[in-house]
Amino acid sequence: MNKNIINGLIRNEKSKKCRRDGFVPGVLYGVDVEKTMSVKFDKTELIRCFKKYGMNSGLWVKIQDKKEYVLLKEVQRDIVTGHIIHVDMQAVSKDEVIKHNIPLFFTGKEELEHNGFLLETFASEIKVSGKVKYLPESINIDVSHMNPGNRINVSDIKVDDNVKICNDIDENLASISDSKNLNNDLEDEVV
Repeated sequence: MNKNIINGLIRNEKSKKCRRDGFVPGVLYGVDVEKTMSVKFDKTELIRCFKKYGMNSGLWVKIQDKKEYVLLKEVQRDIVTGHIIHVDMQAVSKDEVIKHNIPLFFTGKEELEHNGFLLETFASEIKVSGKVKYLPESINIDVSHMNPGNRINVSDIKVDDNVKICNDIDENLASISDSKNLNNDLEDEVV
């Protein structure tokens, strides 16, 4: 498990004031948290963390001298602007068995594009179950060596033996196509 750490602070002020000061308010609850804790996160740091690791990956939250491994349970957004206005996080034990969505990241797309190929993705995450300490933060799939017609199915994903993938093994996650043929097909449809 990687150390995706975000720093948080105990929140004493109301949510509205917290947001005015550049923070995102939230709550933290779960294992090893005595009672629901009001917290806040630097808005820029939180957004950067979500962009880097995804919103479904687990995170380490450090508040004062204590670190908790948390799963994001809910992200509330402003209905007009789409900005994050509140987060709910659940602390989990490393030995707790959970089901969780793990983000998929496809690497090597530049090499595909250089060769005139196109990656078509059909899923951005898969569901797994297992003890938290064995769950990956994300799954990287290298597509740089692939050719048109190649497909990436759930059965191609390799995870720790202590982790079970819940998706159907035949589910298609992505495929490679030849962008030249795709362009020709589009031109034929226009004519």
